[in-house]
Amino acid sequence: MKGTRTEMRRGFFVCALVLAMSLGGCDYWPPALLAQLEQLRSTVQDLSDERAQLEAQLREATLLRDELQGRLNEATRENGDLKVRLARLERDLERGQTSVARRAEAQPKRSATTSRPAAGGRALALKNPAMRGKDVKSVQLALKDLGVPVQVDGYFGADTKAAVVWFQRKHGLQPDGVVGKQTRDLLERRAIFASTSADGRVIRLKKPHMQGPDVKSIQRALRHAGVRVQVDGTFGAQTQEAVKRFQRKQGLPADGVVGPATREALGLS
Repeated sequence: MKGTRTEMRRGFFVCALVLAMSLGGCDYWPPALLAQLEQLRSTVQDLSDERAQLEAQLREATLLRDELQGRLNEATRENGDLKVRLARLERDLERGQTSVARRAEAQPKRSATTSRPAAGGRALALKNPAMRGKDVKSVQLALKDLGVPVQVDGYFGADTKAAVVWFQRKHGLQPDGVVGKQTRDLLERRAIFASTSADGRVIRLKKPHMQGPDVKSIQRALRHAGVRVQVDGTFGAQTQEAVKRFQRKQGLPADGVVGPATREALGLS
C-alpha cells in the first residue's frame, strides 16, 4: 500500500513537470490555469520536501541500525568471554574441592573424645568464684572446635559465657549462658561433627595471603550477606575487615578468622 502511494506521487510529479514545460512558451495564461499551475508547483514542492524528509529518516534509521549491530557484536564477544571465565572457574573449583578432599584424607582425624564435653555432670555457669575443672575445659575445647574464639584454661569466665550464649542463640536454645544437659548434648554432637568432617581449611590473614576457590566462595557469601568486598580469591586485609563486619553482625567474636562457626553463619558448611 505504501509503495503504491509512492509510485502515484512520482507519476503526479512527472506529469506536473511535463505540463509546466509544455506551457512555458505561452505569453498569455488564463487566471484559472495560472491558479492550477501554482497549485501544481506547490504540490511538487511539498512532494520534494516530503522526499527529503523521508531520506533523512532513512539515514537516521541506517545509523541506528549500525549502532545496534555494534552493540550486539560487543555483547556477543562479552558473552563468549564470560563463558570462558565460567568454565575456568568451574575447573578451578573442581580442582580446589579435590585438593581439600585429598588433604582431609591425608590428615589424621583428631580424637573426638579430646574435645567432647563430658556426658551428664553439673550445670556450668558464670559464678563468683569462677567454676573450674575438666568439664569446663572440655566445653571450651568443643567451642574451640566449632571455631569460636575462647581461652581453654578450665575457668568458666565471661568469655566462656559469651561463647556459650552465641552457641545457644545460633542453635535456637535459650541464650542464658548456662551449660545444662540440652546445651551440653547439642555441643557434643556439633563438636563431633566438626572434628570428623572435612569442611575445608581455616581461612585467616597470612603472609603470603591465602588464595583459592574457597577464599572466593567466602567473598561471594559475604557479598550475598550484604558486606562489600572484592571477589578476587585472595584473603587480604580488605577481606579480613569484611569478615569482621560480618561476624559483628552475627554476634560472633570479630577476629577476622573464617573457622567452622563463621563458615556455618555464611551458609558454607
